[in-house]
Amino acid sequence: MSCTRSYRFVASYLPESHPVYYNPISDYRRQPLVPLEEAVKDLVSFVPGVEGYAAQAKKNCKNDPPLSRNESAAIYLYTKEKLFFERLNDVLRLEYPDALKPWFPFLKLFMIALQKLPPCQIKLWRGVADITNSNFKERDVHTWWSVTSCTLHLNVAGVFADQRGTLFCIDAIYGRNIAQYSAFPKEEEIVLMPGTLLRVKGARSDTNGLSIVDLEECPKISQGKHVMLSYTSINQDIVSNIVNILKGENIPVWFDGNGDMKTDMYESLANGVENAVAVCCFLTSDYEQSLSCQSELQYAQKRQKLIIPCMLSNADTWNPSGWLEQITRGFVFVDFHNVSESTNIDAKVMELIDQIEDQIAEKQNRQIQPIEEPSYLFELIKWHYKQNSRIERLMNPAESF
Repeated sequence: MSCTRSYRFVASYLPESHPVYYNPISDYRRQPLVPLEEAVKDLVSFVPGVEGYAAQAKKNCKNDPPLSRNESAAIYLYTKEKLFFERLNDVLRLEYPDALKPWFPFLKLFMIALQKLPPCQIKLWRGVADITNSNFKERDVHTWWSVTSCTLHLNVAGVFADQRGTLFCIDAIYGRNIAQYSAFPKEEEIVLMPGTLLRVKGARSDTNGLSIVDLEECPKISQGKHVMLSYTSINQDIVSNIVNILKGENIPVWFDGNGDMKTDMYESLANGVENAVAVCCFLTSDYEQSLSCQSELQYAQKRQKLIIPCMLSNADTWNPSGWLEQITRGFVFVDFHNVSESTNIDAKVMELIDQIEDQIAEKQNRQIQPIEEPSYLFELIKWHYKQNSRIERLMNPAESF
């Protein structure tokens, strides 16, 4: 390995701890996706000459899939200019949304670029100067909000940690290898994205007295749980594409390959809904008319599951009504109605993942009402009744039981 700019793999601070639902950068998602030159135009006062740096980044970056030139250039700029790298991480460490606002257009481009890269499960190293491992208690969970540059090589991070600092040994599961798009590919840099959750496995000292903290990145979804997708069979193609992207991001997914044409509604309720951390419903007028979709979503609501509505129809021509409007009223919708291009669907799925993660974190930290024991049999009887009853058409399905 050639000589590296090792300052990228060390810090001189200890990130503050916040409740896991705290997210100072969430508003970046609402930004439109713009070219790099436009994304940095409000950063001139923070990084003098940044517009020239952006132009050079677009000229010199690799234009390799799966990234667009602007996305590739965003990574190139981050790795090339030391001042840019430092200013971005300084403001991320403030964890103050108002201070981050000028950076949101760049973060939108940069985060989408990182999210398009495949996650890698790998052991990483990161040094932090002037702290000891006494700050890290076993099983504590820490959230790191900066873009955390890590190295595969112990000696690179260890040079910085010296005996006054701490070396982190991180078992990463969502690291992003940016070497292909970096201005310095030989550094083999892997980054942990802002908002990474890390659990302390233990703390120790090596034979030279160097403090080492062993960390493991927390999975996005708890063991044995999944995200359930509720949809109609007519939309199977697009939902299958979404499933593949979610699985590529290590999101466990449960969905019935038959959509609303259920062969086993009990399975849908007992496993699909009960073990779901969230239910993503893909909304169309057909979905609203489907009795099996209605049964799934009403049961998910009864079980106090997170419900994330995804629009497959143009909101200018159709919106939920009746029972579906009652369930989804006031929710933030993820708009999938125009995702014919693969790049567009990738960005929308990443937006969906962000929604899932944020809502899971918020739910974990708010008081919820006790819920009744599951009654799959009752729901199954109700569903079969509605499927076979002509009377049902004359009634409001939401009030039939």
